[in-house]
Amino acid sequence: MAMTTRKRIDRKRLDQLAELGSRRRELRAELANVDTEIDPLLKGVYLEGWSWEQIADAAGMSLMTVSNRLRKQGVISGERDDAGPFDQFTKADLRTERAKKIASERRKK
Repeated sequence: MAMTTRKRIDRKRLDQLAELGSRRRELRAELANVDTEIDPLLKGVYLEGWSWEQIADAAGMSLMTVSNRLRKQGVISGERDDAGPFDQFTKADLRTERAKKIASERRKK
């Protein structure tokens, strides 16, 4: 009798695990879609001159993840960027008004 009860308990747990596993796969697929939508926005926000912390917080990502994604998009170079976004801007990148203003302020310092 104990063996039958044990099998029912085990099956119940396996069913719960399968349900959670299915939900986890759905969430991973949804996260992949969200990541695809985030990547193009990162470049625009970066070029507007927002701080690394603001970008990472808004995107719900770590600073390293934001940096890696911008690097993959070719927005920043492969070197470490301790000073902030504007140290790596090209003339084409400085077209936005906010970028021009912040770059000008940083040059004055």
